[in-house]
Amino acid sequence: MSQRVWGIDISPTRIAVAVFGDDGYRWSETTKLNDGRQYDRIRDALRICELENGEPTDICIEQPALPFVKATFMAGAVCARLEDAIFGIFPHVVIRWMQPSEWRKVAGMSGRASKDEVMDFAKESGFTPEDQDQADAGVVAIARWNEMQRDEEL
Repeated sequence: MSQRVWGIDISPTRIAVAVFGDDGYRWSETTKLNDGRQYDRIRDALRICELENGEPTDICIEQPALPFVKATFMAGAVCARLEDAIFGIFPHVVIRWMQPSEWRKVAGMSGRASKDEVMDFAKESGFTPEDQDQADAGVVAIARWNEMQRDEEL
């Protein structure tokens, strides 16, 4: 059975989930979170991903970097809801949080790569992102995959 690593890019208004499989499998989808209860929308997005792709091996989430206090509180709330929803569905999954510059570097890019460079990298890696959030989530998944492979080699 192939390993499937999920990458997640989340904000208070949407969640993008991407799946990177060691067998070449790629999948991504974005869900709006402002159409109903945020926690329910997050859980629904995770359930859809599970139905489409099976249970994850690992989940890596972009840790939002925000420039002002109100946004930080809003992102903190949505991140807490996300983590709660993940553990409610997958109680034994490993969750890894990465800053944007970290996941870019671990994936094999410059830590300061532009949005266009991230989009190109995601496409070159087999993803077909419909938006920047899906591209980010795809590269986040690749970063976690790379990290897992390095850990196995040690």
